Amino acid sequence: MQSKIQIIRHKERKSAQAIHSLLQSAYTREAGLIGLPDFPPLHRTVSHIQQSSSTFTGLFEDNRLMALAEIRYSGDTLHIDSFVVEPDSFRKGYGSRLLSSILSDSDSDRVLLETAQKNEPALRLYRKFGFETLSYHETPEGLTMITLALPLNP
Repeated sequence: MQSKIQIIRHKERKSAQAIHSLLQSAYTREAGLIGLPDFPPLHRTVSHIQQSSSTFTGLFEDNRLMALAEIRYSGDTLHIDSFVVEPDSFRKGYGSRLLSSILSDSDSDRVLLETAQKNEPALRLYRKFGFETLSYHETPEGLTMITLALPLNP
């Protein structure tokens, strides 16, 4: 099996559809995990992805998108706005490899991301990399979210 990590040209419809498909699959699983069937990320469309100013980086195995990160920069901070792994491939190292690559390629001073407090698998992954809790907030749907931070290049 051959793996590669690369930026995805999300403005192209076919690429945006692949991103959308993985996001739908992963967020459907997350919605079940956190007990919120009407999970807001599930409302995202292919068109929204195409219009995004974010960068999408994917981990591909044999040309199949296995993990995805949506990132953007704000000053010296890297924001990871979405981070998903193909649900049938959880715990196979795809998320760790992608996150490791993103962190090692970044020249930002810190990384911020957010996940649901109930999303224990995601929290385990992020904490394994040294992310620490920065704050908590509640969404309009009543979901408790955790903002995590990781200092880089101290």
